[in-house]
Amino acid sequence: KAASGAVTHSCQVPGNPMQYYLFTIGDDQKPYVHLIDLSVTVITQGAVLLKNQLLDLGSGTYDRGLAVIDDRTSYGRAMLYAVRRVSGQYTLMGLDLETFTQNGGGQLAPLAASITGSSMGQHGLLQISPDGRELAMVSGSGAPMGMFLWATANIHRYSLSADHTQATFLATYSEGNAAFHYMDYSPAGQYLYFVKSGITLGGATHEVKRQNLTTTVVTSVVRDYGGDIRRTK
Repeated sequence: KAASGAVTHSCQVPGNPMQYYLFTIGDDQKPYVHLIDLSVTVITQGAVLLKNQLLDLGSGTYDRGLAVIDDRTSYGRAMLYAVRRVSGQYTLMGLDLETFTQNGGGQLAPLAASITGSSMGQHGLLQISPDGRELAMVSGSGAPMGMFLWATANIHRYSLSADHTQATFLATYSEGNAAFHYMDYSPAGQYLYFVKSGITLGGATHEVKRQNLTTTVVTSVVRDYGGDIRRTK
């Protein structure tokens, strides 16, 4: 199951270089995992050994953002991150993929306290820093007050433990009458770039901004730009 336009992620099965997990959000807004074996090449390049295994049996729904740390060292754990929504509350969720593999299954579990959210912006949009030490999540809060008065857009930053299994809240950056779309860390991890969208009597506005993660100062990079942001390294 995979909803149209949803973000999908893959990760090597811990300890097995020929098998990969594929993670999707279904049309039912639930998270699923599928197992692909690349060693089977008789007919196609790889065989699907498992599909549509549900990763949360609870009542919540999931936004289409997912993030994965594919850690193949002896120091960290491979992890899946997602955001669950229940009655306007957004919760950062995590799944230890090594434990999942050893147990033959498992469920996403909360990593941090819930955050109140609204319907503006790319809720649940997640991004992990290049060194795997930090995670950022987008949310909206408050209610729109009219066609030209949007709600508040937020970026919540979390510090990840050395093994990636725990998240500690760091800070939230917010702007009123806005929505945040797309974000990524700079290659060295000193900046977090994002797109701010708004609306005026003249139409929609877009601006690329960045936050210095040491000083927390936010500055404008490019105005009148609304595309995606991706680092190249």
